[in-house]
Amino acid sequence: VVLLDEVEKAHPDVMDILLQILEEGRLTDSFGRKVDFRNTIVIMTSNLGADLIKKSNEVGFGAQEGSMDYEHIQEKILAAVKKHFKPEFLNRLNDVVIFRPLNRDGLLKVIDIELGKLLKRLQRREVFVELDTKAKEFLVDKGFQPEMGARPLRRTIEQFLEDPLAEKLLAHPDEGRKCLVTVEGDHLEFVDKDVFPRHKEIFDVKEREKREGQEIGMETCVVNSIDVASRASPLAQAQVVEVLAELQAFDPSIRFHCQFVVTTGDQDQLTSLRDLGKTDFFTKELDQLVLKKKCRVAIHAAKDLPDPLPHGLVLVALTRGVDASDVLVLRSGEQLCSLPIGAKIGTSSARREEAVKALKADCTFVDLRGSVNERLARLEAGDLDGVVVAEAALVRLGLNHLNRIKLPGETAPLQGKLAIVAREEDREMATLFAPIDARKTLCVGLSLPASLHHREVDVCPLIAIQPRSVEDPAFVLVREKLSSYTHLIFTSKTAATLFYTHFTLSHSPRVIAVGKATAAVVRHFSPEADVLIADEESAEGVVAVLERLSLEKARLLWPHAALARPVISAYLMQRKVDFDAPIFYDTIMRRPENVPNLEKYDELILTSPSTVDAAFEVFGCILEKKILTCIGQVTQNYLEKRRREQ
Repeated sequence: VVLLDEVEKAHPDVMDILLQILEEGRLTDSFGRKVDFRNTIVIMTSNLGADLIKKSNEVGFGAQEGSMDYEHIQEKILAAVKKHFKPEFLNRLNDVVIFRPLNRDGLLKVIDIELGKLLKRLQRREVFVELDTKAKEFLVDKGFQPEMGARPLRRTIEQFLEDPLAEKLLAHPDEGRKCLVTVEGDHLEFVDKDVFPRHKEIFDVKEREKREGQEIGMETCVVNSIDVASRASPLAQAQVVEVLAELQAFDPSIRFHCQFVVTTGDQDQLTSLRDLGKTDFFTKELDQLVLKKKCRVAIHAAKDLPDPLPHGLVLVALTRGVDASDVLVLRSGEQLCSLPIGAKIGTSSARREEAVKALKADCTFVDLRGSVNERLARLEAGDLDGVVVAEAALVRLGLNHLNRIKLPGETAPLQGKLAIVAREEDREMATLFAPIDARKTLCVGLSLPASLHHREVDVCPLIAIQPRSVEDPAFVLVREKLSSYTHLIFTSKTAATLFYTHFTLSHSPRVIAVGKATAAVVRHFSPEADVLIADEESAEGVVAVLERLSLEKARLLWPHAALARPVISAYLMQRKVDFDAPIFYDTIMRRPENVPNLEKYDELILTSPSTVDAAFEVFGCILEKKILTCIGQVTQNYLEKRRREQ
C-alpha cells in the first residue's frame, strides 16, 4: 500500500508520473529501470474543498444530528477536485471518497486512541492513570477546532494532561502512581487511588470469595469481549489488567470477560516448589478451560508455563513485562546489617537462597507458599525476618513503597513477563494479541514454517541438506522404474524438489503430500498433479491417507532423508504393497560462523529432530532457560527424549 498525503500540493510533473503508474501499473526511469506497481494499492489524500466544510453553517457540535447537507458539500468538493486535477488523471482513479466532518463520537474515539498510547507509556514507568468520561469530554471541548480537525487534540492532551501529571510526579515522586483523572472547574483534577484503578470497571466484582477449589466468576463489559481464564489471586488479576491495558492501546473497545480459578497450585500449600520443574502446577485448570472452549485465552505468569504446553495450545503472545529482579523485603526501617544471626528468610527457591547468602551468609531459610500478600503478612506478624519475592509482583500490586533490597544473580527464566495461551487453531486470538507480543524468537530450521509467517522471527539454520549424487544407486533405481510408479509420496519439501529437479514424468501418478507446504512445491513443478494432503503433518498422517486408498496393483515411490522414521515403509510392508524408498539426501549439522547470542532470545523454534540435536550441540544447557517450541509432535517427542538423556 502506497499513501500519498496532500497530493494536490505535488508538482505537476509528479502528477504526470502518476499517470504512468495508474495506467500501466509500472514506473520506468530514464535508464530503463522498472518498478512494478501491479500488486499495489495507491491511496491519495487531499484537503481540496476543506474551506467549503469550514464555511458550512452546519459544521460543529451545535448542529442537529443529520442536519448537515452532506450531498451539497459533496458536490462542491467534487467540483473543486475536477477544477484542480486534469481529467486524464481523474479518469484513472477507481473511486473518489469524500469523508464527512468529524462529529463528537468520532472525536471521543480519537481521544481513546491517543490516550491509549499515553497510558501505555505511563504504565511502563509504573504510573497507572484512568480518565472518566467527563475528563475525555473536557479534552474534546478544549481541543477540537473545525478548521484543523483532530490534530490539535494531541497538543490539548499534552497541555491539560501530560504536563500537569509530570509536574505532580516530579513534586511528589512517591504519590500519584495510581490516579483517576476527572474535571474540576476549568482544569483536570488528579485523584489518588488506593487500588488499581481499572479493577472495578473491568471486573465489576460484587463478591470475591476464595473458597478452596471454587471457581470465581467475574462479570464484565461485553463490548468486543474476550473470555479469559486466570488465577484468582490479586496479583493474577493485576496481570490480567496489565494485558488488557496493553491491548487497549491498540483497540480501546476491547474488554475481558474473566473467569478466575483457584488452581491446584493455589490449593496445595504444602508441596515445595524447589524441585517442581516446568509442570502445570499453576496452569492446568486454566489451560483446560481454553481447550474445552470455555475461554479463548489463558493469561499466565510466563515463568509458570509448563514445558511442553498441553497438546492443542500455543503461546500467542509474551509481553514485554516489568522488572525481572528478585528482592528481599524487610520490615520498615530495618537493614540487612541489622538482621540477627540466623535471621529467618521465607522462600521456596534454592536459587533465591543462594542469592540471599551472597549478601548475608548466616541466614536460615523457611519454605514459604501462598499469595504475595499472605507471605508479606507473615513478615509483618514477626514470623519471618525477610521474604523474597519478585519485584514484578510488587510493581503490579502497587507495593513499591516497601523496604526491600535487590538480590544479585540470575532470576527465573521469563520472570516479570506474562504469557497468553490460546488454542492452536484459534488464529483470531493470535492476530488480536500480535501487537503486544514482545517475543524475540530464533528459528534454527532451514526455513520458517508457514504457520509462523505472521510473526517477526530470526532464522539461523543449524542444519543443511546434502543431496545424494545423481549416480547414487537410489537415483539410478528411480530412473529405471520411473514410468511404473502409480503413486508418489513426499514427506518433505526437499524430497519433492529433488525429485522434480532430476526426473521428468511422462505420466501423472497420484501424489500424497505430508502437508500444504510440500503440496505447494509439487504443484509448482507439476500444476496438474492430483495431490492428496495429509490432515496431520507427519508420517502417521501420510499413513492415514494411504489407508483410504486401494493399493492392490499400485507401485509407490517414497524418496526421503536418511534420518526419516520408517513408519511409512513399515506400513507398506505390512500391507504387502510394492514400493521403493530410496534415500535422496542427508541432513547434516551446520555450525554457523557467527553463532547467535541466545541470551537475546526468549524462544527457539525447532522444526525437526535434526534441529533438536543441532541446538543441543551448539547452545548446550542454556536451552533450558528458553521457550522451546517444536513444530510437530514428532519433534516434540524427540526433544523430550533428548532431555531425558541429558
